[in-house]
Amino acid sequence: VDSSLNGICGLMRNNKYPVIGDQVFKYGRTTKLTYGIIEGVGLDNKFTIGKIKDDDDDLYAPGDSGAIWAMQFGNHIKGIGLHIKGEQGKVALATNLVSFFKNLKLKYIYQPV
Repeated sequence: VDSSLNGICGLMRNNKYPVIGDQVFKYGRTTKLTYGIIEGVGLDNKFTIGKIKDDDDDLYAPGDSGAIWAMQFGNHIKGIGLHIKGEQGKVALATNLVSFFKNLKLKYIYQPV
């Protein structure tokens, strides 16, 4: 995975609903590239991400809000959620990107290079 925001967004093709156990990543302004695992999915279109290992770096820091949590599928990336906040660097909270796109009537437009 290209560890830059442009690299992530340039490979993104569509979104996927979050599923408990999915391993995800984000590139935050402050924390840069971080990895996590989806631990809980709520009925309010929000979900929680925890550390994969206890000794991993913090999942978030101030300035990371708005980063996209995503999953890699071969050469493509699917968006999972929009980072909202975190709790003591150990748990992150995101909003479901599928619902976010539907509510705002957004869609991806692909332009092959």
